[in-house]
Amino acid sequence: MDTQNSSSNSRTTVSFLLPYANPHVLDWVMKLNDSVLLNIGCVNPTLQYRPGYFSEYDEIEGIYYFYKGKESKKRFFQRLKEGNVLVSLGIFEKELLKVRRYCHKNVRLIVLSEPFNPINSERRNILRRIWGSIIRLLYNRVDFFCIGGEDVKKYFQRLGFKKSRFYQFGYFPDLKFASIAAKSEENQETIISFVGQLIARKGFDRLLKLIDYLTLSSYQYKLFIAGDGPNKEQLIQKIQHISDPNIQYLGLIDNKKGVRELLKKTDIVFVPSYFDGWGAIVNEAISQSCAVISSDQVYASKLLIVSDFNGFIFSHNFERYFEKYLSNRQLLNTHQLANKPIYDKWNSKNVALESLKVFEGKSSSLITEV
Repeated sequence: MDTQNSSSNSRTTVSFLLPYANPHVLDWVMKLNDSVLLNIGCVNPTLQYRPGYFSEYDEIEGIYYFYKGKESKKRFFQRLKEGNVLVSLGIFEKELLKVRRYCHKNVRLIVLSEPFNPINSERRNILRRIWGSIIRLLYNRVDFFCIGGEDVKKYFQRLGFKKSRFYQFGYFPDLKFASIAAKSEENQETIISFVGQLIARKGFDRLLKLIDYLTLSSYQYKLFIAGDGPNKEQLIQKIQHISDPNIQYLGLIDNKKGVRELLKKTDIVFVPSYFDGWGAIVNEAISQSCAVISSDQVYASKLLIVSDFNGFIFSHNFERYFEKYLSNRQLLNTHQLANKPIYDKWNSKNVALESLKVFEGKSSSLITEV
């Protein structure tokens, strides 16, 4: 990315400022390598944001990691004037103040928005409005890629960004081993998986309700639960108490391959969160032909799940959707196969190329305005 030659001189440079090496951003950003010159700066190590979370992303050649030394940060700043587009993951990154002086005069700031969080959206709003005013003074043009669509647009408009343009967007990990194919209709058991933190926000109480529903049903099933968190012991005690061999707690799966292997044999992925700023497990479920039953507060599901097409979205009473799948294998298989056009549309490579059109001021059939 830092190498200059005769062929690269004709390509524009797009700069990315990230608080850390977020895998779900870098996976699609790196797909731009053949089309533009990339200037990527990461402020902090992944460990500071996500303990044990894909630390290999802190070692990608060509990325400028600020925390590894002043020279790395200096080189990122020097290259900012090579292009007139700066993409920032979040608008509340203090480095945005420092980098402005190094940017092109007419730089366009594109913010990969923090997802709108209905739980804490009203906190510190006065400070956020002040910060927004500062950003608008420094940058003549600020547009948003909205992770959460209309909710995010309204939120940032309340913070003063009324002249900005807002585009529908999300997180798109690079799923190199996607396998979208029919799962056997001859399976006697329906395999259900929950993958996530065992915390209240992730719908832990709904997970317990699912266990109760399944154990009282007459259907043949297996439920796999993968994750960790403060409610781990409560879950283990419940599973021990009901003593159902069809319900298994797998502990934390902390690598992509392990999650992929689980989803390969899974029919239904359950995503019951009360709020999820994205929910990459939805991307992964789609890539492995899993139907998804998700709450309506998971932004990945809002974009990638079409209810009664490749899954179901609920606000309450999720049990009725499990009833539909458990009683109708043909419907389940139809929804699993329906993931293919969704994946083809929103895979990381396609997202990268369509995003570039927006960066260049062109229209995109995929990244559309909210």
